[in-house]
Amino acid sequence: MRLRATLLLTLLTAAVSHAPAQSVISARSGLINFYEGDVVLDGHRIDRSFGTYTRLKVGSDLVTRSGRAEVLLAPNTYLRIGADSAIRMISDNLTDTRVELLGGSAVLDSANAPGSAPVTILFKDSTVRMLKSGQYRTDADPPQLRVFKGEAEVAVNGITSQLGPSQLCPLDGASVVRKFTDGSDNLLDLWSDERRILISSKMADSQAITDPLIDPDPGANNGL
Repeated sequence: MRLRATLLLTLLTAAVSHAPAQSVISARSGLINFYEGDVVLDGHRIDRSFGTYTRLKVGSDLVTRSGRAEVLLAPNTYLRIGADSAIRMISDNLTDTRVELLGGSAVLDSANAPGSAPVTILFKDSTVRMLKSGQYRTDADPPQLRVFKGEAEVAVNGITSQLGPSQLCPLDGASVVRKFTDGSDNLLDLWSDERRILISSKMADSQAITDPLIDPDPGANNGL
């Protein structure tokens, strides 16, 4: 835990000077709110352009090679994808967002969302529904779900399990729910913590902008 705190403080200090001054709001899931490094959407490398945001359409594949990405799924609900990972947007409906994990790891952070996040994560034969706001991590290798905060329901091959804080469930058919030790020095978890702190403190969320694809009045800005 001391190593985790030290690494987080180092990452956060380095990130403050590079924190973007804008964030987005949208009526559909799937806007790439932040990314760094080599990130590919539908076979094309994402190019950074100030003030514009790339959207995952239904069926889109987002692949992080040596990079990582943060996708806005709902107000104050973010899916953070680690390096060498891939996701596919199955449904971009705000009331029923569905994302498939194709490989690697992803953290769903809805800890600051006003209510339960209507988000479902799919992985092979497993379906994960988030029942409460919280922090969740899904891994493809080993296939498992970890609940840091919140409550989730996991259906694997017709068997349903419910998980609470600090519980883990394999996603390979063995529906055995068990406790895990809180805390991790994994870089994805540290980066997700860093992003949450930045957004919560408005270092990365000091000015909201509208999505030009859905808002005809670009001057009508609303915060997340």
